[in-house]
Amino acid sequence: MFIVGNVLGLQLIRGYPYITQIMIALVPQIAILITLPLVVEYADESTAWFVAISLILILGFLIGTLKGVIFGLAGLVGPLLVGSLLVGIALSGSMVATIRLICFFVFPNKDHVSRYHSSLLYYSITVFLIVVACITIPFFINSYFMQWHIERARIDQARK
Repeated sequence: MFIVGNVLGLQLIRGYPYITQIMIALVPQIAILITLPLVVEYADESTAWFVAISLILILGFLIGTLKGVIFGLAGLVGPLLVGSLLVGIALSGSMVATIRLICFFVFPNKDHVSRYHSSLLYYSITVFLIVVACITIPFFINSYFMQWHIERARIDQARK
């Protein structure tokens, strides 16, 4: 679904401004990450499995779309931002794994309740980080630095 999100998702949101494209990919992730642990815990097993797989597929589609938008935006700035973006992606992957390990250590028991509380803590932290990203990304995109590069890319595109 990640590749489908990269291709189809980008085509669906292509005409919108960058901030709108990013929010279209981020805000549904918040709803999915809130819903996923609750559905798995409180629905019967077959329903929970089907809903969890469906939500994870949608999440993969949204993440693929988001990465496509972010790389497209970084491409306007060139190597300066692309290198930083790749380092950020590598660090975020390490941070996700570290947060998950911390959640396992906070609830060390292997029973069902501890696993649920560990997952709930993990998803809560993830939702918090996405909300922070939703708040801070518009400031970055509206900065003079990014606006100058976006405008320069539009002028270059118009010349071709």
